[in-house]
Amino acid sequence: MNYRTPNILKSFSGLLPLMMVAAPLFSSCRESSSDKAADNVALAEDALVNRDYRYAVTVCDSLVSAPGFEALGVDRLCRLSMLCVRLADAGAIEGEFATALAVRSLSAALLADSDSVASFIACLPVEERGRMMLVNSISRSRMLPFEIKEYIDPQ
Repeated sequence: MNYRTPNILKSFSGLLPLMMVAAPLFSSCRESSSDKAADNVALAEDALVNRDYRYAVTVCDSLVSAPGFEALGVDRLCRLSMLCVRLADAGAIEGEFATALAVRSLSAALLADSDSVASFIACLPVEERGRMMLVNSISRSRMLPFEIKEYIDPQ
């Protein structure tokens, strides 16, 4: 029996290596999760401007609570922290909860690049700079090694 490969299979066999090379290239063009998160930061900022506080709070909470949110990058983490502070100022979120979200976000930014965080805070308007300095102080104090020493009464 003489078996011959059909002509159509021969034409596809030349395309197979090309498809194997092109598939990873096309899949890398998809939007990554950090790009989607960056878009969400911008959407939350827009929602705050448009006074859609519920949406902005939901986005902030979901971003900070997401695993691996530290990969957002320093600028986005700083913006997210500032957004949480602004939401608290607008009365859209309780102060303690907003501070916790802001501190978690800014702590991740400080771990990545503390100099960039300092530059971000320095470029803020004066009225916002004070609030972010407070969040920055809390964030930095959380990173310091905590040592408990027994108190000895000098008397």
